[in-house]
Amino acid sequence: ICDPLRYAQRVTRGTLASMIVVIWVGAALLSAPILLSLSETWAKGIIEITGCPDGCHFAVHVILTLVVGILPYFIIMLLMLLVYGRIYGVARRQSRQINNSSGSRASDADSRSKWAAMRREHSATLTLGMIVGFFLVSWLPYFTASVLEMAFGISTSAFVWATETWFGYANSVV
Repeated sequence: ICDPLRYAQRVTRGTLASMIVVIWVGAALLSAPILLSLSETWAKGIIEITGCPDGCHFAVHVILTLVVGILPYFIIMLLMLLVYGRIYGVARRQSRQINNSSGSRASDADSRSKWAAMRREHSATLTLGMIVGFFLVSWLPYFTASVLEMAFGISTSAFVWATETWFGYANSVV
């Protein structure tokens, strides 16, 4: 939407493959310490064991949780808001340009074609906005509770924690 004439040159199969590899490798590197239980190794003496009602224990290293668990969410949230804001701004500018040019000597067919394109782009922008909004809203309670627990020692009940976590997992349904 930002540069449609050069889209095919910029977004090639190689570019897309590189982006996918970087995202998956980044995700693997971020989750590896937690999945491999390295927090116990790195946290000698700073580990807090949290008990679940069912007797499960989860080793939490404060710095590891903040850097690996919470910081990426807020970075992703900021990037998504910036990118979506740019897309939304470009879409509004294009919409105004189409509306301003509709009074010119364009034929009826051109006018209908531009209107149809504008409606498709507007619909795509709204869909993207809903997806971004759902991601932010579905994970915000979980990460807010994590920050409160790590930074201020404010803990929630097991039920609330499970609800926040599953609400975040619901994001994957979209």
